[in-house]
Amino acid sequence: MSAEQDPFRPDFDLTEAIDAARAAPTIEAFRATRFCLKRGDDFDRWAGAIRTGSGASPKERDAPRPARPEDPIRLVHWNIEQGKAWERILAAIDADPRLGRADLWTVNEVDVGTARAGNRNVVIDLAARLDFFWVYAACYVELLGRNRVGLHGLALLSRWPLVDPGAAPLPDCFDYFGFPEEKRLGARRILWATVAHPSGPFRIATTHLEVRNDPACRARQMKAALDALPAGSCWFTGDWNSHTFRRGTVGRSFREFLRLQTVSAREIDRQLLAPWEREPLFGEVERAGFDFLRYHDGRPTARQRLSGVEEIERLPRRLRAPARRLLRLEARTLRMRLDWIAARGPWEPAGPGAAWTGTAHGPEENAASDHAPIGVAAQRTDFAEASPVS
Repeated sequence: MSAEQDPFRPDFDLTEAIDAARAAPTIEAFRATRFCLKRGDDFDRWAGAIRTGSGASPKERDAPRPARPEDPIRLVHWNIEQGKAWERILAAIDADPRLGRADLWTVNEVDVGTARAGNRNVVIDLAARLDFFWVYAACYVELLGRNRVGLHGLALLSRWPLVDPGAAPLPDCFDYFGFPEEKRLGARRILWATVAHPSGPFRIATTHLEVRNDPACRARQMKAALDALPAGSCWFTGDWNSHTFRRGTVGRSFREFLRLQTVSAREIDRQLLAPWEREPLFGEVERAGFDFLRYHDGRPTARQRLSGVEEIERLPRRLRAPARRLLRLEARTLRMRLDWIAARGPWEPAGPGAAWTGTAHGPEENAASDHAPIGVAAQRTDFAEASPVS
């Protein structure tokens, strides 16, 4: 397949680019390499491109499933953990009709051609399984592993055609290029597109906020995302990493471990399921006209065993077990609401139980992902509006 036929294939030597980036200690050093001086602009265009396609059958492409105005829209959001557990993801779709019968999917952590995901093109394969149209934007080029392509990003999938896609970068909150365990090049982004729905167009959008920093940084990222998102009727989703903890420095981590020791486990559990009290990103969401409270069911979407948190694992090996005992972490698991769906415009939940949280998440070894899928069924309330997307 040629570069013209394959939207993920670069027209330059990708191996040369990856080797140059791996060897560079900083982004500035990478930009000064012979490869970047010669093909840096081409690399940036390839990494930042918004790609579109269709996994739909010819019948679906020519005449997508009709919809009546009164039919609910069924939306799924899922952080699929790069698509590493592909067969389990397919099994979850087969087992849960809320996944298999959805009209729209927004997906975080979608890999294309990475060794950790079997060098699978996850967005194309997922679209083919669902028989959907798709839009993809990479956030990062992964620099570790024997990757055929090495992209990691966001995807939108729809039963109906997706048009006018757009994306924007978010402020950096963590230096992944200098992070040896996960060295990569790029930036977090927001991705959006317009759904060409028979009852009238509306947008869907998704973003994935930074986990290794504090609530203030996530709020800055959220504000940038919402400032970039065009106005109008929209479903906005994502793994917003609303864990409420301040991370990124030794001092912040110490204070949060102290919080875990001095605040009751019951109160911590409550805070993690109502993170809007400690995460100012939710204020940004509401100021942009989005409602998130009606579109969640109060259940956790991710769990973290405290004995395995990154801050403990980065200690010298001889100190890890004493630290776990001292901090009483061995038997404790945090249950967090990290993933969200919000709506702006003429939408209402389609009755009781319209918002739901699935169960296909870790940290068990047989999980499809370390996050649960979430979803909502909603109905439009204003069918007379001629142009809900401006």
